Amino acid sequence: MNIKMIVTDLDGTLLRSDKTISNYTIEILKKLREEGVKIVFATARSMAYLTDYLSQIRIDGLCFSNGSAITENGIEIKRCTFEKEDQQAIISRLRNEKTVYRISAKNAVHSYYNGLSVNDSDVYYDFPHDGSELFSSISFRSTKPESVLDFLNTLSGIHYYRVTGEELTDVLPKSASKWNAIRYLSEKWHIHISEIVCFGDDFNDIEMLENCGIGVAVSNALGEVKAVSNYVCGSNDEDGAAHWLEENVFGVRTIVVIPWQAEWVTEFAKIKSELDAVLSDIIISIEHVGSTSVVGLAAKPIIDIDIVIEES
Repeated sequence: MNIKMIVTDLDGTLLRSDKTISNYTIEILKKLREEGVKIVFATARSMAYLTDYLSQIRIDGLCFSNGSAITENGIEIKRCTFEKEDQQAIISRLRNEKTVYRISAKNAVHSYYNGLSVNDSDVYYDFPHDGSELFSSISFRSTKPESVLDFLNTLSGIHYYRVTGEELTDVLPKSASKWNAIRYLSEKWHIHISEIVCFGDDFNDIEMLENCGIGVAVSNALGEVKAVSNYVCGSNDEDGAAHWLEENVFGVRTIVVIPWQAEWVTEFAKIKSELDAVLSDIIISIEHVGSTSVVGLAAKPIIDIDIVIEES
């Protein structure tokens, strides 16, 4: 595969359920970047919630706040904002909707919240009423968002995403999306769409997975996401994206050795429990063997198991 640009969502895709990135995944992305492949994160998160990850992995591009802002090598190069009339109408409606209990709005400089205590000098607790500051994204939480969504559907200059499993909705300018941000970067870097692979799991990933050269859904992705993807890889907790990249982009399975991980002990215990549950009548012993079983020893992140069963 001739892949020159890798784009991945974070939550539910590259990040494990505990919101960490495994050392294995970090090493794979590092090796790919050393080979000249562009690495891009495309996430709904705002910049304030990305600092830890950006310190762990050096990337070439970042499409954050669902693509409403783009950075290249850490420098912001593009940002989309609402039209003044749309922005004022949205905030006014949200402030007067009784089922809405949290509103936030962000631009390149400031963040505005209603009633949330945050210790940050760039955070304000009211919204500008004159439209003097144009925002890149507006988010709200609501116990019953239907009436607000009906209102949003009347505005032609915006679109929105419901976040699966949460009472959260992200509202964006019409021109802001992960896919539009990816196209902007690919054109800037002279990379053809066919040379881009994207990974994702949720509704806001569908457009990029459907339109890029190769779309890969993690196995924990929504059915709608899998339906538009070319491939389905392992889950986010199985480092599915990294394994797919190792096997398909490098062309051969490379050997990646990482520092010993305490999670290998937990992973073996889980596998042992599952095997015991279904094969207890014939299993004599199950042992964790190989390099991952040796505490403190750097190893390939593969759990080797030795099983002894009764002779039939």
